[in-house]
Amino acid sequence: MWSPSSFATLTTLPSFEEMVKVAEKIFLGTVKSIEEKPSDANHPFPSIVTTFEVHEVFKGNVEKRISIRQVGRKVGKASRLKLLIGLPDFRVGEKSIVLLPKPGRYVSPVAFEHGVFRVLAKTKSLDQAVVSNGNSNRSLFRKIQSSTFKASVSRLKIMDGQPLTISSFRELVKGVAQ
Repeated sequence: MWSPSSFATLTTLPSFEEMVKVAEKIFLGTVKSIEEKPSDANHPFPSIVTTFEVHEVFKGNVEKRISIRQVGRKVGKASRLKLLIGLPDFRVGEKSIVLLPKPGRYVSPVAFEHGVFRVLAKTKSLDQAVVSNGNSNRSLFRKIQSSTFKASVSRLKIMDGQPLTISSFRELVKGVAQ
């Protein structure tokens, strides 16, 4: 099983199933603000705090608003997070599904960009909106351990590298949890 700290030295990307098992919280939210914070007594490095308005919780206990603090600095309008081992660089107003490990001083999504699924296009129903992670959903379903999860993947006709609908994402998380 993957540990959150092992993602810092990724040689192979974790599967969807592995990421969901490691994640303590999984939610769909809209980025409301992004603030740069200097280092302080509790945070020895400068950081970027991203605050989300939460629309749906797929796993764990998540308040209506949640903030994550990642190591990094803004440079103009963009942040330097991407330069640091693939940390996600969020934008105000974007909707994403985020998988978070146990909280700590700094918290980055599970497997960094691989654990952030951005809503790609607006649809009439948010359930039918398509999401894709920073690796275009590659390597998510290459090795499946649970027969229940395998049945969900098969029933939904999901393949590596294909976009997922939010409703499919929800069903897949349930398939891992069973």
